[in-house]
Order: sequence, then structure tokens, then C-alpha cells
Amino acid sequence: MSWAVVILLPAVFVLLGTIMTIIDGTGLDDGWNTLWMRSFVFYGLFPLPVGIAILASLIWRPEHRGSNWNALMSGPTPSLRIVVVKSLTVALLAAIMQTIALAIVILLGKLVFGLPGFLPSTYWGIFAMIVLGCIPVAALQSWLSMVMRSLAAPIAVAFLGSGFSSFQLVAKLDPVMFLAPTPR
Repeated sequence: MSWAVVILLPAVFVLLGTIMTIIDGTGLDDGWNTLWMRSFVFYGLFPLPVGIAILASLIWRPEHRGSNWNALMSGPTPSLRIVVVKSLTVALLAAIMQTIALAIVILLGKLVFGLPGFLPSTYWGIFAMIVLGCIPVAALQSWLSMVMRSLAAPIAVAFLGSGFSSFQLVAKLDPVMFLAPTPR
């Protein structure tokens, strides 16, 4: 089920952002920048953190069934190693999600909108920063999924956090950004 999230979530939301651009009818006034803002940023504000939470919940779910948790923690592998590897797995899957979203944006820019040149280097740097930013989110969501037996509870935390951050960004509540950082 993780691969469905990794592939479908970025594909659907980047395509949705592009469809909204086409429906809007204004085109891509600023080329790659407009496409990036309407698809990648749209995807990154809300679906990405929730997707990371879903991945973490799916990866930790087997440990919360039956006596799997006790078997896992009493095995020969140190508990810290298990926690770190599961967190890194979530971060790696999040990086793959980002790569898929980036590839779709580039394909849409070239094939659908016929944008000249290639994606500017600025966006490659932004992409790298987003991938790095996914690491602490993956670690937090992995921890939440480890301590909460419910599959839905960590996802709800991500949903609420993303909603609050998106609201904060739209409402321009700059002083609150120090309490709950949002993408700018």
C-alpha cells in the first residue's frame, strides 16, 4: 500500500494543480515559476505532510498487531536501529514522492505547456531543500506512528498540522510562524 501512496499522491495532486491552471485559462504568465507554484507548491502545502504520515503509519502498522511489538523489541536487533531504519525508510519514500512530483512537473511543462528550456536551477535547489525538509517530518511522523497504536491518529495530527500551517500562511499570521513554521 505504501507504493500506491508514493506514486499516486504526488501524481494526482500535481496533475490537479495543472488542471486548475488549464481551467483558470490564464496560462503560465511566468513560465516555469507559474507551473511550479500552481502544482508543486499546491502539492507541498497539504498533501505531502499527510502523505508522509500515511507512509509512517503503514510502516509501523505491523508492529502494533498481535504480539509483533514484543517480538520486534526482544529480538537481536537493537531497538534504536529499528526506529532509525524505519524513520529513514519513511524519509526515503518521501524523497521518492518528491522526485515523482518533480518529474511530472517537468513533463507537464514540456509536453502540455511547451515551456522553453529546462526547469531553472533555482527550482532544483528548492527541490533539494524540500527533500531535506521531509527528513524531520518523516522522523516526527515515524515517532508518532511508533507510539500511537492507531493507524489514523498520526495521520490526523499531520492533517491538523498541515491545515493550521496552511491557514497561517493564507491569513498571513507572520508572528505565529515562530510557533508553527510554514513554507514560504
